[in-house]
Amino acid sequence: MLSQTLDWIAAHPFVTGVALVVSLALALIYGAVIYVAIGRMRPDYFVRDETSSSAWRRCPCSARCPSRCCAERIAVAAGPTASAR
Repeated sequence: MLSQTLDWIAAHPFVTGVALVVSLALALIYGAVIYVAIGRMRPDYFVRDETSSSAWRRCPCSARCPSRCCAERIAVAAGPTASAR
């Protein structure tokens, strides 16, 4: 399977080159977008004490429960300093 893939890549250098250039260009664009997005964030974005209750009221329970579980898992994985707040 790998040899077939490598043979195809060797037989189609133009397609492989275009895919490589497009992938690198997208990686640079994504990096720039992330850099700008982080630069525009408020400094206290991650250190707010609690989420407003109105934000959870608008969210259906089917989305609220999994999001809370994910948030708890992230807090546990971050260690005791993140969950001590």
